[in-house]
Amino acid sequence: IKETEDTNTLIFKSENSGELTFIAGKYLNLFIDGVSKMYTISSSPEKDFIAISVKKQKNFSVKLHNLKVGDEIKYIGPFGFLCLTEIDENKKDRELIFLSAGIGITPFSSILDSEKVNGFKNKISLFYANKNRENTIFYNKFKKLDEEFENFSIYHYWSEDNNKMTIEKIVDKLGNLENKIFLICGPIKFVEEYWEKLKDDGVDEDDILTESFFAQ
Repeated sequence: IKETEDTNTLIFKSENSGELTFIAGKYLNLFIDGVSKMYTISSSPEKDFIAISVKKQKNFSVKLHNLKVGDEIKYIGPFGFLCLTEIDENKKDRELIFLSAGIGITPFSSILDSEKVNGFKNKISLFYANKNRENTIFYNKFKKLDEEFENFSIYHYWSEDNNKMTIEKIVDKLGNLENKIFLICGPIKFVEEYWEKLKDDGVDEDDILTESFFAQ
């Protein structure tokens, strides 16, 4: 499935006995020609398939883009901690804030699809940074969720429009940073920057979950 000019979603069926079970936000370690790379599952656990959304960047991602229908690929997993199950039990009812840049949106795609099934019990706000509208993965899907569910809001930030995501803009939308759980995913520099800024603004480390992506 072509998502943007350089990003495709690949749909896989597992040959294991039964379908692969996982928690939304987890990733798999994929193997091609003896080389392995990690990719987050972008589909929800409620589906009968596994989706991996891949931005064409370097050697491994090019090989994934070149796969044909019927090709087989090995994997191990799932792994990862960017999951709502990692939130402390006494904080499960808090508002959830997702901060993402570029292809770092994939775990949130899985989590949001899963939460949609549950009717969005928690209030969720997604802050999503990209180059422009054309490079925004899952734009239409998130727009539809925003229109259908009162408990979900999305805020886009496009650098080509001189609209960079900042903590100040996030606070302006949220009102404050208190009693919230933050999940951050994107390039390492992006994740480190917002982890530090949230801490500097008084957010407890235990209330921040992160996962970093790098070019593959």
